[in-house]
Formats: sequence, C-alpha cells, structure tokens
Amino acid sequence: MISVLYVDDESALLEIGKLYLERTTEFSVTTALSAPAALDLMKSNEIQAVVSDYQMPGMDGIELLKKIRTTNKTIPFILFTGRGREEVAIDAFENGADFYLQKGGAPKPQFAELTHKIKAAVEHRRADQQVTIVNRLYSVLSTTNKAIVHIHDRTELLKEICRIVVDDGGFMMAWAGIVDDEKHLIEPIAQAGHVEGYLDSISISTDDVPHGQGPTGTAFREGRSNVCNDIENNSAMVAWRKGALERGYRSLAAFPFALGTENAGVLTFFAAEPGFFTDRIIRLLHEQSGDISFALATLDHEEKRRTAEGELRRSELRYRRLFQTAQDAILILDGDTGEIIDANKFILDMLGYPLDYFIGKHLWELGFIQDKSLAKKAFTELKTEGYIRYEDLPLETIQGRTMNVEFISNIYFVDDKRIIQCNIRDISERKHAEDDLKRSELKYRRLFQTAQDAILILNGDTGEIIDANKFILDMLGYPLDYFLGKHLWELGFIQDKSLAKKAFTELKTEGYIRYEDLPLETIQGRTMNVEFISNVYLVDDRRIIQCNIRDISERKHAEEALLESEAKFRTLFESASDAIFIMNRTVFLECNHSTEVMYACPRDQIIGHSPVEFLPERQPDGSLSAEKAKEKIDAAFSGEPQFFEGVLARHDRTPFDVEMTLNRIVLRGDYCLQAIVRDISDRRRVEEALHELGAYNRSLIEASIDPLVTINRDGKIQDVNTATEEATGMPRADLIGTDFSDYFTEPDRAEAGYKMVFRDGTVVDYALEIRHRDGRVTPVQYNATVYRDESGKIVGVFAAVRDITELKRVEDALKLANRKLNLLFSITRHDINNQLTALQGYLNIIADSQLDLAFSENFEKISTATKWISAMIQFTKEYEAIGVNAPVWQDIRILVNTAARTVPFGQVMMKNDLPAGTEIFADLLIVKVCYNLMDNAVRYGGTITTIRFFVQESGDDLLIVCEDDGDGVPAEHKEKIFERGFGKNTGLGLAISREILDITGIAIHEIGEPGTGARFEILVPKGMWRITGKNT
Repeated sequence: MISVLYVDDESALLEIGKLYLERTTEFSVTTALSAPAALDLMKSNEIQAVVSDYQMPGMDGIELLKKIRTTNKTIPFILFTGRGREEVAIDAFENGADFYLQKGGAPKPQFAELTHKIKAAVEHRRADQQVTIVNRLYSVLSTTNKAIVHIHDRTELLKEICRIVVDDGGFMMAWAGIVDDEKHLIEPIAQAGHVEGYLDSISISTDDVPHGQGPTGTAFREGRSNVCNDIENNSAMVAWRKGALERGYRSLAAFPFALGTENAGVLTFFAAEPGFFTDRIIRLLHEQSGDISFALATLDHEEKRRTAEGELRRSELRYRRLFQTAQDAILILDGDTGEIIDANKFILDMLGYPLDYFIGKHLWELGFIQDKSLAKKAFTELKTEGYIRYEDLPLETIQGRTMNVEFISNIYFVDDKRIIQCNIRDISERKHAEDDLKRSELKYRRLFQTAQDAILILNGDTGEIIDANKFILDMLGYPLDYFLGKHLWELGFIQDKSLAKKAFTELKTEGYIRYEDLPLETIQGRTMNVEFISNVYLVDDRRIIQCNIRDISERKHAEEALLESEAKFRTLFESASDAIFIMNRTVFLECNHSTEVMYACPRDQIIGHSPVEFLPERQPDGSLSAEKAKEKIDAAFSGEPQFFEGVLARHDRTPFDVEMTLNRIVLRGDYCLQAIVRDISDRRRVEEALHELGAYNRSLIEASIDPLVTINRDGKIQDVNTATEEATGMPRADLIGTDFSDYFTEPDRAEAGYKMVFRDGTVVDYALEIRHRDGRVTPVQYNATVYRDESGKIVGVFAAVRDITELKRVEDALKLANRKLNLLFSITRHDINNQLTALQGYLNIIADSQLDLAFSENFEKISTATKWISAMIQFTKEYEAIGVNAPVWQDIRILVNTAARTVPFGQVMMKNDLPAGTEIFADLLIVKVCYNLMDNAVRYGGTITTIRFFVQESGDDLLIVCEDDGDGVPAEHKEKIFERGFGKNTGLGLAISREILDITGIAIHEIGEPGTGARFEILVPKGMWRITGKNT
C-alpha cells in the first residue's frame, strides 16, 4: 500500500479525492488543508508520494515542492491543479515535480488518471533508486579491495570498510562486530553513519537465546547472511525494534565473515527504506563479505607466524644473557649421557678451570668434586626424580681452597631433548655471616622485645616494614603480620597518609625526623597522640629505618585542657557585654574591653587607679559614694557575694545607673575581687517611657466607641474599655477574669471565634450577638488579632466588637425588595414562556405542511426570532440568580470535578491539575462558569481530545487556566464570545460566566493560539484566593 499525502485548501476536494484513492485499496491517504500543515505531517509520517494543489493561501504548490526538495530529493511529487497555465507546468518540472495533472471534468476518470500517475511515479523512483544503489555497490567492492591491499590491521580495516559502505554505498549505518567466545557476544569494533548511540543500547548473543535470534546473531550462528526487510513488523526484531525505528532504520542485512578464525564476526548494514535489500544487492554484499573473510584469514595467519618467530628470537637472546651474566655457577649436561655440554663464565672464575676442562666430562670426573659417589648418585636420582638439591656441598678450587656450595639441579626439555641444568652457589661467606648474625640477632631481639617504646623496623630503601616489637602490637592491637611488608602510609591506624609519605622521603635525605604530636588510631577505634622519632642506620651496607613511637595522649590531654580553659576564660572575659574587672582593696588590677567602653576611657587610665575615682559624690539615696563602696568591698572580701544597684561616674564625671556583682577570688595566692557591672541607664529610660506610653495607650482604648477586650489563652478576659462595660452592663472589675464567651447569645460560637484567632492569627467580620445584663441583645461583628510578648510568643487576643444593628436593618430591607422583584420576574417569565410554547407549537404545524419558496424564507426568519426570544428569557432566569447570595470561599478543584459530572465529554479527556486546597472567594454560581468552559470546549472544539485545568502564579494574583487542544478561537472573536447573543447556540454561557466572576473582581479572557486550542485565563486578585484556609 502506498502512503500518499494529499494537499488542497478545498476540504470538499480533499474528502472526495481521499475517498476515490482509498477505494482502490492500493493507497493510504493523509490530507492537509495547507502547505505548512503538509510539511509538519511529513516530519512524523512515512509518506511515499505527495499530491498537491497549486494555488493555496500562504504557500502555493510550487513553494511546497521547493521546500520538500531541500530535504527529500526522491519522493514522487504530482501537481494536481485547476490552474492550466503552461508556465506553471514548466515551473513544476524545473523544481522536481514528477507529473503535472489538471483538474476538471468527471471525477471518476480524473481520479483514475491520478491513481495511474501516482503508481507510475513511485515505480519510476524505485527503479532509479535501485540502479543508483547497484552502481554505488560496485564502487564499494572496488574500494573495499583497495583497502584490503593497503590496510593490515583488523580494526582499522573494518573501520574503513564501514566508512566505505556508508559514504560510497549510501547506507544509513553500518557496523562490524567481532565474536567474544568467553562472553558469547558479538562486540562492536567498528561503525559508521547515523549511529546515535544505537550500539550502546543493544546486546547481541551468539547463542540461540532471545538476544541472539535477531538477524546479526542468526547470521553468525547459521554461517550465512540474514536479511530483515521490514524492521517495524518483523518479529525477530522485537528486542531492537524501538531503538532502530527511533533512528530511522527500516531494513537491515547481516553478513558473517572470517568464520573459524580468531577474527570471526558479522558486518551489518542498515537502510532507511523498508524492502531495500533486493536479491541483486544481497549478492553484491555477499561478494564483499567473502573478500573481507579472505583478508582477515590472511591477517590472522600472518600475525600468528610473526608472533611465534619473534618470541623464539627473544627467548634465545634472554637465555644467553641470563646464562652468561648469572651470579651463580651453571653447568649444562646432556640429559641422557650426563656429559657436560656448556659452562658459564661465573663457574670458570669461581673454580679457576678453563671451559675445555668441563666439556665432555661427567660430574664424577671433575677433580674439584671431592665426593665422587655422591656425584654419581646425584645423576641417577636426577634421571628418575627430575630434581635434586644439596644445601652444603664441599668443593675445591684449582688453587686448593675448599668452599661450601649450594647445589641445585633439574631436568627440562629442548626440542624433545633432555637437558640437565646444575646451579652452584658459593655459600661460605653466608655461613660465617649467618653464625655472626644469629649471635647478634639474639642480643638485639631481647632489647627489641623488652623495650617500653613501640618500635617499627623498615627497609631503608623501599620503606617496607620488616619487623615490629611486642609493645606496638599491644599498644595498637594489631597482629605482627598486619605490619610486615607494608609502608607507613598503608597502615590504617596512621590517619595522615600524606604525612607518612613525606616522613619517609625526608628520612631518606635527612636521616632523622621527629614529630611531637602525631595522631594514631587503635584497632578498637581509640585515637591517641604519639611522639614519633625515626632515624636511619646501616646493617651490612643495608639501610635500616627504626621508628620509635611513644604514647603522649595523657600528657596531650592535660596540656589541651589547660589551654582550652585559659582560652575559654579569656574569650568570655573579653567578649562579655558586661564590664568585668579585678581589683584589690584599693586599685584596679585587670579589666575587659567593656569596662573601657563603660568608663569611656582607655585601659591605661583604669588599671592602677582607685575605683573611688569613678564614683559620684553621692548615691541616689543621699549616702556618700566612697563610704557605700567601702562597705560593699569589705563585705565581699569577707566571703559574702554582693549584688546591688547604684550610680557610677564615667571618666568625664557623667553619672550612669548600674547593677553590680562582687565576688571574692584567689589570684596568684592572694584574695582579690571580681566585679561584673552592667550599665542599666537605657533600661531605666525605657521603663520610664513605657510607663508614659501605657498611660497614653489607655487613653486611646478608653476613647474608642467600640467595645475592646483582651483575652488570654484560657478565654478569660484580661482587660476591657468603658464601651465594653456599657455593652454588657457590667463594671470592669466584674468582667476581668470571667469567660469571654459568657456574654454572647451563642457561647460555643463565641469560644470558637477566639480559638480561630489563636489558630489563624486573625478573624474578620465574625457575626455574634452580645447579651446585656438586662436581657437586651445587640448584633455585632467581631474582629480580632493576636498580640505577642517581647520574644514573639503569642500571649493573647485583642478583640474589637462593632454594633451592626443599623446595618442588619438595611440588609433585611434589601433582601425583602429582592424577593419581591424576583417574584415579579418569575411570574412575567412564566407567562411569556407559555405564549412562546404555543407559538412554537403552531410553527411546528406549519413546518409539516408544504410551503412555497417565498413563504418558506419568511418562516425560517420567524422560527429563528422565536428561538432568540426563548434564549433571552432563559438568560433572565440565570442572570436573576447572580449575586443573590453572598460570595463564599470555595475549593476550585472540587468545583471543576463537580461541574464535570454533567458535561457530555464523549471521547474528550478532562485533566484536573488544580492543587487541592486552592480556594477562591466567589459567587456560589461559579460552578456554572466551570461547566460553561468545559461544555463550550466539547461543543465547538472541533478536533479536541483533551481539556486541562491548572494554576499559575502571577505576582500576588492567582491565574487559573482552562486550555484545550482543539481548533481554538479566531482572533477576531476573542472578546465577542463574552457578549450576550454571540455564538452558535444561545450565546449566553460565557456572558453569564463573566458576570458571575466580576462580582468579586475576578477577570476572564481567552488568549489561545487559533488552530492550536483555546486558552481561558481567570485572574483572581490578591485577597480573593488562599491555600488550605490561610489568607493569601
């Protein structure tokens, strides 16, 4: 079936054309009313041919052809137009049209001709494409063979072949994979073209499992090519289909290569069209895979040969170097006869014999081997066991010197020939050294293990630990084998690894290091501080590092405690906001910065001076300041702490109020006094100001004509004004301490009101009725807010109560007037509706009779006028209910869900993304606004599938959005739709909606993009919306 895109601005022609073409069952037709719409459809549809009108608004058929040809040179394009001008046809062919067909005449032959042209164009394009592809593949074969001749690396060769098939062959993508026998996978090694991460997302097994049953895995397993000409519908591509289709792959072919070699793999080609791989293309690609297989098999064989030869040469060279430079004496014997066939330079120098002395002899024929029977026994044992070792064998040099040697011999094969190698090592000096070392080691070991410091011994060159004493094992809790072979920075208990590395480097250059305070951690996780001393010394020309580690944790803790205590005292002393000074009986000894600020002079004008210098002559009670000061100082020195208020003088003799504490302390063995002094001058001024402010506030409260009350958390009255006494008939003294709610007709409602204030912070216009002690009842509005203490804690409620008796009378009068008017409207509307019903009945009777043409036109006008009268009467009924009830807080999410239950959605889906708890202050009829928006969208949305409600913040305002994906509202109608009478039905729904919202200052507008859907924005101003009951 051919997929056709038919473009025309006449919808009737599109419908008839689609009908005629699809009746043949050879075509699947997609239609577009404009050129831009057609271009959008081509992005997301597999279009195989385009039929387009010429003259269309915005972009004509020739412009559409040019746009398509910039991205697709091969898709068939037929210009099908009623404009029969020659220049149009020429222009079409010059820009790549396949056919030009003129509209006109009977539809059947016209569309039969169009059917023929479409099929001819598609077949012609396919044939041209096949010829082009085959020619390009011949070029690929030629270029592939050139690459095989010049490239001798497997990976580079496969990369070049992938590039060739994409660049020269025109394939969309190609990749080569090599078989990994251990993982049972085909691993990508080369790729080219439009890959886009595809190979990262796939896994292809060589086994007959789901991930190995696609074309690539099957091709390897069966040893032959495997083709999938329809990726979208082939069941073998299930595991890889999604990724392939997303990248535009529509068919593929896989060809195995070099099977049975270490280079075995598969080359896979991808094309953008289904059905791409014809028999001819497959034969040419088979030929290419054969060339690749031959090349890789040759590379495999050549690589193995070169590797073997190189390894043999390197082995022989290494053996000869080792043999001649070995620091052991070596003899090589024939494994069957026991005759010596070679001897290295070291044995010649060690024993003093020339090489020809050894060649051809048996071991027992050599004069330097004193025990001949042992030599014969050794040869016999070697032939049966294949290995012998003697630890301490005596030999004699040509000069007659006896030496002790270690003798090791074993048998190996060289080209199936048995060879005996004897290694002889002089151990005379080692034996003497071992004896001396054992004696020295015993002495050292005793000192090492009984030391009361932790000790580590390190190799001076490598830094590896070679020993650790018992003290460090006990101190840190680690076993000996934890230390051996490690570097200092590899030990877990050393927290600072970089320091350990730095220490080793410094030791190698300086020979000595010392760290006073190094943190370590025991195996139990306890941290300790240690002193770390290390130095380097030589043992038999070997550098040894000894590290002595001493736990100084207790000493460190004591020092830190002392320093911390001193620092804390100094910090507190200097940062205190109060003045602190130390004095003896006569002068100041020390003071902090706050003392300098308090006395308004520098420290040197305080220390060494008498406190009397900073006193006024007399205290506020008239006593002499000097006598008062002596009295307090003597009492404090006797051990009795003193706390008192008084007056001091600054350096300039300005007096100020203070509160002071005196305590006796010991300083350097002598009694002294510590004084803490706080300047309370500001506090005194505030207290006086508060006293004055309290009197002022009281006068304001008493001047209020509204009753004012303060209430504590228990609901008890704390204070009232005179207006409250008058409203209740109770004196202030009797009101304070009683329950606030007791003075209202509904105590429970009054209690709920003040509790609401504690919860929400405020209450506005809360309706209550005060009961006077004489029984009179007064309607009031209760307004209240919380008040707080200095720390910000809520301590009570401040409430104001306003008499609304007159306001209630006016409201009752308005309600009565409204009821009378509504009754009048209702009676009038009922009578008119009855007459309209009769009129419509007569009109229906007339409509059933045969009418002449002239009368029929007038009849239609009468029917239309009757419908409009009925709609206007219905509008008065709905408008009558607007504003009758007071606005209330309503949850907009619940309103939308409620309205949606009565909307006939059909196939349209409604999404309510409004957050729960979002409330707006509006007329009760706002639910009808929600209904009208959804009903209008379903009725007039055209291609609509979804309606969505959501919110957006707009500064302090709230924006409620209702949008859909239908046809949208034309730009010239965006405001008219809110006018009464505009529209296809009654034209009242949106007009009423705007009236309902306007009651509480809420605005509504439509700002959608025509053609993409309607978007209604409802702007709720600040104060008219809130979240979960909290005012916003």
